[in-house]
Amino acid sequence: MTFIRTAILSVCWAGLSAFVLMSAHAAPEACVAVEGQPQRWYSPLPDNWADTAPLQCQTCAHPENHDHPSCAVYRALQSEDCQDGECATDQGEFRVFVEDGYAIQRSTRFERPLKYLFDIGSNCWFLLWALDPVIGVEHAGARDRFGQMALDVADSQSIDSYWQLAISASQNHIDPPIPEDDIALLIQSADWRSQHQLHLHIGRLAADFRRALNRLSADPTTDYVVMLNQHRLFVRYLPDHSGQTPLQGYAVFDIVKAMIPGGEAWMPLYGVLAARDQAAAGTWIMAAKSLNRRELIFSHSSACVFRQH
Repeated sequence: MTFIRTAILSVCWAGLSAFVLMSAHAAPEACVAVEGQPQRWYSPLPDNWADTAPLQCQTCAHPENHDHPSCAVYRALQSEDCQDGECATDQGEFRVFVEDGYAIQRSTRFERPLKYLFDIGSNCWFLLWALDPVIGVEHAGARDRFGQMALDVADSQSIDSYWQLAISASQNHIDPPIPEDDIALLIQSADWRSQHQLHLHIGRLAADFRRALNRLSADPTTDYVVMLNQHRLFVRYLPDHSGQTPLQGYAVFDIVKAMIPGGEAWMPLYGVLAARDQAAAGTWIMAAKSLNRRELIFSHSSACVFRQH
């Protein structure tokens, strides 16, 4: 049985505007039901500051979304330029694994401070992108990769989720690799992301989050509620299984929807953060409304690069 424990650790008022945004958000609306597919919900366009794809229930493959700026990365990854495994845009450098259905991006925004002032220090910011048309945190049936790939594989648990692929990328594609006990991954809520295509931010865990987690017991049977940086975080610990890779055997998004109030219907409004524990023996999963990438650390003493093949 899973229990709920509330731990109010710290509250940081980061700004009235963010508070208003998170407090006044309208409830998600239901997508039109499609026979044979899970029911999905979406964040109404007026509440999204950057992802303004016209049809929020449809992917970037839909003709009405395809050419929209919120599908720019999806278009780039599907282009001929990226099919040989490496390509670049004004947003960064990409390694594309077509057969495996994902790409890794090294953000180069820090090299253009006049255009991306807030990312001037983000010299070690990587992302994992789905190649299949998957919207994001709210895309039930596709977000864990099990749904669209299990048709070809008898045991869906043998398929690495996007979370597993991102952890692996932090060790195998980034130079220098992120220390395993410092890895943090984050998928933004629908109202905070800019692209209408599933992507995970890869960085390091901020010190205030680490301090908060260190005050909790690594008990997989206990759910916690932690107040931190104006976020109400729903937290659960997922221990590694013997002989398996981190998060292997876990459907992270299904775990999150079981933790949050409102379940699947409220998934569009929740960002999800995954962080390895300091013993590198398990992973903390945290979910909160409007959780965004600003909670991770993307800076390093020197710029990170792709590891040489």
